[in-house]
Amino acid sequence: MGTSWSPFEGLASWKACLGRFWTRGSPPWPAFVPEVSAQLFPPEFFRALERMNRRPVDRIGSCLSPRLGNSVQGFELRDAREGDDARRVDWRASARSKGLQVRRREDSEGGTLALVLDRSKSLNPGNPRRDLDQRRLALALGWKALEGGGDVALCVGGESPRSFGSFARRSALQGALGGLRNPSSEGQLPLDMPKPSNARLIGLADPWVEDSWWELLGSWVNSGGRADVVCLVLPQEDMPPSGQLRLSDVESGERLLAHPRGSLWPIPWDEWLEAWSAKAKSSGARPFFMRVGSDADSAVKILENCSGAGLV
Repeated sequence: MGTSWSPFEGLASWKACLGRFWTRGSPPWPAFVPEVSAQLFPPEFFRALERMNRRPVDRIGSCLSPRLGNSVQGFELRDAREGDDARRVDWRASARSKGLQVRRREDSEGGTLALVLDRSKSLNPGNPRRDLDQRRLALALGWKALEGGGDVALCVGGESPRSFGSFARRSALQGALGGLRNPSSEGQLPLDMPKPSNARLIGLADPWVEDSWWELLGSWVNSGGRADVVCLVLPQEDMPPSGQLRLSDVESGERLLAHPRGSLWPIPWDEWLEAWSAKAKSSGARPFFMRVGSDADSAVKILENCSGAGLV
């Protein structure tokens, strides 16, 4: 006959084996979190993003029938009521509750969202905040599209578009944005984008985009696509100093003498932004101006700004 093995003895043996790896108050294999990823997408950013994205359609006290093609089964739960579809019952959540729990319906936009990122050198003129906030804003817009049942195409100059086609691929989109190369000193690189049919384009750029950017937007809109373009403005750009400046062009290295409000400056800053907006409208795109956070602001600041601008 075999030797009996008590489950408690087995548990003690496993604890003894793990004990040699276990340090005081910490797990045997601590999770590795890259420093860049933690700086780019801190925990408070995801908490704010989750609060912003959870907007259920049906409210407590109503039994709305599914609107085919316009809503999908979401992740918010409520108590089941008479008339609810049994296929919407979340049995795991119901087992932890006093009664049956059903999934709410959430708005579904569908289609493809093309996120076009301008990664030229002017995106990061010695201040990485615009680069970080561009990626954060792209992730927020992409997550919203994926939650709504749509697809996301990430388009960056010099690279082939990367597609993300389901809600489960949110983490893949996050990884792609975290792994983007630093802004290029070669200017605006050629862009390859999906077909405009049933697609919406959102461009994330800075006030210094080249004419090729507007030509790209114009050809997209003329082919039947919808386009929005966001101008990410640094605090230093939005509040230029009053005196003369000796500057160096970040792409060509040319030395410049600038006076933002004086006669030596050809276009004052506010007129420059108005001209930027006019170029966007002439291309058929809807312009947005968004102020990125300062060094003292948290990563959540860009979410607050884009929510106030009506982008999400």
